[in-house]
Amino acid sequence: MDNKYLVTKHAKKRIHQRLGIGKKASNRLAKDAFEKGLTRDDLTGLLRKYINGIYMSYGTANNLRVYNQKIFIFCDNRLVTVLPLNQNYYSLEQIMKEKKQKREAEREYCAYA
Repeated sequence: MDNKYLVTKHAKKRIHQRLGIGKKASNRLAKDAFEKGLTRDDLTGLLRKYINGIYMSYGTANNLRVYNQKIFIFCDNRLVTVLPLNQNYYSLEQIMKEKKQKREAEREYCAYA
């Protein structure tokens, strides 16, 4: 088991409550969200403004990730809680996720060229 990302009891409870995912799978989900999720730097416009508001309301959180229409709030590598993303921002998340994938693909291409 990969213990690089810790999941608090509260976060496990929220994952089960809001996503219907069991406690064992919550560690995998935290890892995927942290590694594959969109950071605040990846976001622009209205979605970034929305996420910044959430970021400011969680004083101890220093890492936020948007992943699969959810907001994962981390303190360092420890998942604190999971919030649903407002439906108005679903399409923006998808657009920014595609842009991030395109940037990463271009970086890989340049690294091999």
